[in-house]
Amino acid sequence: MSYSGGSTTTDANGNYTLSNVPAGSYTMTASHTGWFKQSKTVTVTSGATTTANFTLATGGKVGGTVTDSSATPIVGATVSITGGPITTTVNTTTDSTGAYNSDWVPVGTYTVTVTASGFTTQSGTANVTTGTTATLNFTMH
Repeated sequence: MSYSGGSTTTDANGNYTLSNVPAGSYTMTASHTGWFKQSKTVTVTSGATTTANFTLATGGKVGGTVTDSSATPIVGATVSITGGPITTTVNTTTDSTGAYNSDWVPVGTYTVTVTASGFTTQSGTANVTTGTTATLNFTMH
């Protein structure tokens, strides 16, 4: 856990305390090796305890193929991947084989929306787990 005025580590239960933080607004960042960091703006009031809880997540990927009803790959389809416990948006396009892949995203549930000229937009849900690629294929009509 860190902010511009200092840092600390969590105990075995994930609890932390930063003492003697002056009143004001701070960007606090929680991080741990192998996990996605998360930042929040926290306002500290003089003489009071301020609570800021963080949710860290490990990562996985989302990928699949986009084809037409004849199983022909759709090249250049726009793929938007949104959601997760740490709000994430990934925009990508399909390659020459109709494939798309995200970089690492936090573990969680994502909505994947595919659009391509001349086809009806489609959406589906992908559940990303640690170290794996959640596969979600689309057949556009």
